[in-house]
Amino acid sequence: MPRKTGQSKPPPLVKAGCGVRFDPEQLDEDTGFDFSGAADLLEEEKAQQEIDKSEQETLTADEKNPAKAGQSAE
Repeated sequence: MPRKTGQSKPPPLVKAGCGVRFDPEQLDEDTGFDFSGAADLLEEEKAQQEIDKSEQETLTADEKNPAKAGQSAE
């Protein structure tokens, strides 16, 4: 079964030193990238990493001292 390809085409590229980049003359409001939510996403990601780190530290502390974690050390 053949797969359907995307409907949009990438904007034209121009040479730029040792790489390529989009041709700025071909970009308009409908082409390009929207990074308006990037800062908010970064803050959410940092907050989640802090939560994960805190949870991992709690788990590690509980493993070292099971009596404090509500488990009896026998």
